[in-house]
Amino acid sequence: MEIRDGCMYHDDKLLAKCDALIADSKELSSLTESQGVVHISTPHRIDLLFCAGEKIVGVECKKPEDFINSWQGRRLARQVKTMLAECDVSVIAVKGVLSTAKPYRPVNWERIWMEVVGWQMAGVLVLEVPESDGGVLRYMAGLKQIISSTNPSARALAGSDMRVSRERRPGWLLRRIPTIGPAASNKLMDNFNTVSNVLGATDRQLHKAGLNRKQVAEIRKALNE
Repeated sequence: MEIRDGCMYHDDKLLAKCDALIADSKELSSLTESQGVVHISTPHRIDLLFCAGEKIVGVECKKPEDFINSWQGRRLARQVKTMLAECDVSVIAVKGVLSTAKPYRPVNWERIWMEVVGWQMAGVLVLEVPESDGGVLRYMAGLKQIISSTNPSARALAGSDMRVSRERRPGWLLRRIPTIGPAASNKLMDNFNTVSNVLGATDRQLHKAGLNRKQVAEIRKALNE
């Protein structure tokens, strides 16, 4: 996806103007275009999309129970991978309080929170937002303002401050994956430019970039654990 002439595009198809909040057909169903919400069949069925400055923000909305059930079924991990590949800023918005969830099956909360930490390290924001459609709309407007801000403190709070320490040079996250050392991560960054692009690449593309079978398997394992 990309921003051109004040509009958001996907594969050269116009989605909406950048001042709109784009919602998948079943999301925020009580809101209308007059309230700033445009309903379409979104790319990859990402729940919400909006522009924040020059960044495209993707949001996956989940009620607490849906979050847990999607996590248990590994569907949420696939949705996170898609957002990382397609969007500049990726957000999981939990509608309500996650710890109040009453899932169908027993929950290992320690594993859930460890995975949430892993997603946040990869640049995914995990946020608890209001349950109502209007509350979500207001929350996203505030988030858009923070991400668009030129204030470094505000950008850091939003998780969109791209400046990193010397220890976190481009590709630092990849080097946390077993078998991916500095040489491999440098190859990947040279070929794909961003970590998001690496995580969204196919096995064939990763092999072509110089990874062996074991390294590709470790990347897949890191995404699905």
